[in-house]
Amino acid sequence: TSNTGGLPHYTAELANEVSKYEDVTVIKSAETSADDIFSDRIHLLNVFDPVGVSFVDIAQLNISLKKAYKGIKSYNNMKIIHELDPDVIHFAEGLLTPAKPFIKAHHIDSEFPIVVTHHDVDENMVFTASEHTSFPNKVTIALMNMVDILIPKINTNFEIVHSTTNENSLLNMGRSAEDIERIPHGTYSFFKSGSETVQNEAKQTDVLFFGKILPVKG
Repeated sequence: TSNTGGLPHYTAELANEVSKYEDVTVIKSAETSADDIFSDRIHLLNVFDPVGVSFVDIAQLNISLKKAYKGIKSYNNMKIIHELDPDVIHFAEGLLTPAKPFIKAHHIDSEFPIVVTHHDVDENMVFTASEHTSFPNKVTIALMNMVDILIPKINTNFEIVHSTTNENSLLNMGRSAEDIERIPHGTYSFFKSGSETVQNEAKQTDVLFFGKILPVKG
């Protein structure tokens, strides 16, 4: 799992539910935004160093190249998967670009069944920038696309999306309908803890976004 933003929360919520029925191990960064959410039923392995870089950080040039390099290099610890010998691997936050070289280097996608949850799907298989994207982020997106082009495709066995639009995108890209499941994102359980603190009545013009405002969120 990554260490910042809302995706670690998604991983934690999913892992918590699955752990009610199966043995679950999560390999993650030493610190994440969801560390207080993971259930005690889950075996947590803090094998990655925090990359400490988000698109917001990049836009503000609030980054440490040393910390980012150390974090990306720590993805090499993914080799521990061979010791765990799992029945299935679930990349619940999509296939993160920095992780892909290490997935290939350690033959993880050729030795274990892999499930990937895509939180967005681009039929062009590239990260896209809009006219409002900051220049530092445009450079980052270009580098990520370059890495994705150079790395051989990661072999996956099953793919999960949240919307019909993304499901159709995967089908248009040649994926088999039998290997795709559409599961709406749902509401995080910890949202309930703050539900009673909201006093204002919602208006027709109120829009609530979780994280960045992106087209995929409607």
